[in-house]
Amino acid sequence: MRKILILLIITVVFAGCKKTLYLYQNYSELTYTYAKGGWDDKEVKRLTKQYKTIVELPKKSTFVPPPGCSADYACMMLRQGDTVKAKEYFDKEMLLYPESRTYVEKVKKDLGL
Repeated sequence: MRKILILLIITVVFAGCKKTLYLYQNYSELTYTYAKGGWDDKEVKRLTKQYKTIVELPKKSTFVPPPGCSADYACMMLRQGDTVKAKEYFDKEMLLYPESRTYVEKVKKDLGL
């Protein structure tokens, strides 16, 4: 009985130490909608606003955007003709996730950035 109590206390202590790193919000839904394609201008503005919320909200906290989110937002910016912001967010993706550098650099090269 004593071992079970000690195990329970240790479990509770370590469960309380869990720290969330990513702030996903509705990223899964956005990714699905983005991949599905075929949106009108109103839908593009809605998607852009939601992506912006996900990639910029973490600036005010200890969270970081989920992997790939900054690159997705960069693609949205590029689609709207804002190459400066697109480059900025591709670079942010590489800064936050160095393991994505090879892929993001290839994407930038393919897109002419």
